[in-house]
Amino acid sequence: MDIWAWVFELQRELREAGHERIAGLIETIPGTMDDPRPDLLLAALPEALAAARSLKNPWLEVYFRHWAMQNRLTRQAEGEVALGEAVSLLEFAHRDETLSCPQAVCVTQDVAICYSNVDGPGWADERMAVSAETLARINADWPCFSCISCEYADALLDAKRAPEAEVFLEKQAQAMREVGRDIGDSFRLNQATALWSSGKSYAALAILDDIEAKEDDDADEGDVRRRIILRASIFAEHKDFETAATILPDWEDLKPGSYETWSYPIFLIAKAVPERNTWQLGRALHRALQHASRVGAHHKAVTIALRHAELALARGAGWTARQALALAQTHADKLRFPEEMQAAVAAMRSRALQMQGGEALPVPAAELVAFLRAQESASPENDVEWLLAACEQRPADSDLAELAASALGACGADEAAREHLWRFVRANPTIDGPNFQLLRLLLEAGDLDGVASLAGEIAAANPLAALWCRAQIAYRRENWQEVGDLLAEYLAAEPAARGARRMWADAAMANRDLATALRLRQELAALAEAPGDDDWDLLTVASLPRRGRRCGLPPSASTWSWKAKRGRWKRIGAPPSSSSTRRVKRSAITRAAPDLPRHASSACRALRRFSMAATGWHSTQPRWSGRRKTRRSAPSSSTPIAPSTPLRRAGWAKPASWMALMPATRCMRHLPQNSRGAAGCAS
Repeated sequence: MDIWAWVFELQRELREAGHERIAGLIETIPGTMDDPRPDLLLAALPEALAAARSLKNPWLEVYFRHWAMQNRLTRQAEGEVALGEAVSLLEFAHRDETLSCPQAVCVTQDVAICYSNVDGPGWADERMAVSAETLARINADWPCFSCISCEYADALLDAKRAPEAEVFLEKQAQAMREVGRDIGDSFRLNQATALWSSGKSYAALAILDDIEAKEDDDADEGDVRRRIILRASIFAEHKDFETAATILPDWEDLKPGSYETWSYPIFLIAKAVPERNTWQLGRALHRALQHASRVGAHHKAVTIALRHAELALARGAGWTARQALALAQTHADKLRFPEEMQAAVAAMRSRALQMQGGEALPVPAAELVAFLRAQESASPENDVEWLLAACEQRPADSDLAELAASALGACGADEAAREHLWRFVRANPTIDGPNFQLLRLLLEAGDLDGVASLAGEIAAANPLAALWCRAQIAYRRENWQEVGDLLAEYLAAEPAARGARRMWADAAMANRDLATALRLRQELAALAEAPGDDDWDLLTVASLPRRGRRCGLPPSASTWSWKAKRGRWKRIGAPPSSSSTRRVKRSAITRAAPDLPRHASSACRALRRFSMAATGWHSTQPRWSGRRKTRRSAPSSSTPIAPSTPLRRAGWAKPASWMALMPATRCMRHLPQNSRGAAGCAS
């Protein structure tokens, strides 16, 4: 059974009819399964669905919605938040006009996965029933046969019937062999999982070894990740912790769909090897817990929380354990059969209460910030309770408020950090610092509605800060003209603001307004107290006017870098190699930037050294390569976040301290010339 034949035929017909965009989306949307930015899929989906409906093609709508659900359910591990759409899609796929669509069978898998994410053990019987019903509609010749079989086996595993899952999968594999189908790696990985769950670790490892021996470059990224985590789990159970830790993927390399399975081997490793049980691991587990909570994956949330809390108690982090268990309780109560998990949470909570905080501050609250910054090595899990207690004593102390929010963020409690800052900003709208820290956190979370609320909250008492928030919204929505209008108003009130000029110059370049960008870069160079990145930015823009008319500016939506080569601009996709050159003609420099010293070559070499030190480029770069100039349609981490935040507000400390994790270094080029290392600024 070729379930893709109709897709390829439709794609060919669409291209012949001139619908190239729709034909491209048929390939693009399934291809975003492993994209590091799932928001790209969400952005393309409305267009795809509108096209399917305009073509009056319900099969195509089933296709698009199914692949969107696959991304949400397998890669993002969404549970209750996706349940409504999963059920709606199931109903749509079983109408008369869609029932014969091959992908209507795949929709059954979507529903099974969704209920597995919500509460796998609680809905195991229903998942087996729906999978069995679907298997009765198809035969082993269908590609869906292996997928639905794996869903049935997964439900058996959640029901703690691993031997049955092992036997069932072997029976289904034999059925596929009889019709001449190969057994795919994903199916075999499920067989290995069933063997491991049955206590047959060596048999599971044999399957993993065989898969890896035959693996090609086109292997599914999700399957590769699952396989590595399973292997690490087996090694950890056999107390080979060093090997398990070596092969286990780093937290940063995971997709949310792997958070719960990853937490098992890392829990075993950290429990047995105290040196690996760090507050950094606690931060990763807390963020995994927050994600599971946010998407309504109730059983996964409780499972992660219990592991997280036990490790926190082992390293003496009572506050972290209590936070995790409080969240676990809310999700344990939502399980279909909650008794077992509720008892486990209650037992862990009784242990956590024995480590209840409340210790007196080591110094008076007014001196706590200086005290913590002086520590050679500290843990935010230990510092956060002191900081929150000090904030209660000094509710208008912005330094304490910012450092407490940073400690919460270092612990992975991002939502708690935002709530803490919201309380401060509402009580103290005129105090700068915490409001811009809150702005940064909201922008990092992609919460533009929250930024708009922040602007409204502080508009009356702090109109300039509100104006800056509105400019940030416009920048991220790529409303370049609005960015310029808002920042022009800002600069009318704050003529010396540099970060505002930098962001306006970036927006002007994206809007192809070269004259405005050049004027702003000249003003920034004039305001600078010493040569620096602003001079380099000016040199970059200065090389454009003479030849820019002939070769044109790169399009505003381009994500390519720009490189000046012999006075002309070309688009490149990677930093310059050691064989490339970058030359800026002195005539262009002196014509567009007459205030620069005549020895421009020496100045540029100094700028090159400065920019390389700031960005971490190696000295192997050619003399004129400097720092790669990038203009993106979407804002980068170098976009200025907060106006006029001095160094003392950044919470900067020695690298050994958790305070070094604060976002200071990511916004260097937009900071005051004498305050590199503070939070982003407009002044």
